[in-house]
Amino acid sequence: MRIVPRRRLLVTIAVLALAFFGAAGLGLALAERVAPGSHVAALLSFLLLPAALILGFNAWLGVAVLIAAPRLVAALVRGGPRRPPIESHQTVVPPGEWIFLPIASGLALPAGIVVGVLSPDRAVWAVGLLYWAIGAAYGATLWGLARHGYLPFPDSA
Repeated sequence: MRIVPRRRLLVTIAVLALAFFGAAGLGLALAERVAPGSHVAALLSFLLLPAALILGFNAWLGVAVLIAAPRLVAALVRGGPRRPPIESHQTVVPPGEWIFLPIASGLALPAGIVVGVLSPDRAVWAVGLLYWAIGAAYGATLWGLARHGYLPFPDSA
């Protein structure tokens, strides 16, 4: 677990809105560039990155529980936590924030292959690779945002 400065609520809301709606807009723009006129490609691309965000939050919660449970048991056996208590201007980022990367890239590759099939003038492998790279970059960005406390842990809602 990392201790980071507590972020302002408006900053967190702005980051979440940009990560969600900006990703949807990026998906639409990408689909129009790669497979112009394809409604299926547009819908798939529109939903892809926001779905990775939502699934990433759920997976982060699950991974955090899987990682924190043995640590909690070990701390109880030792007689208590060794970490000093956090101050009011700080917050804890639970482990497992890295899960955004495999979720986003793992969803993006098959979506890219489908969009590549629908693309009239692009190679399927090239579109799949492009979507995978964008998904990996998006996942790495979400990972960094979560690691530094800009994305709220799912139990905070």
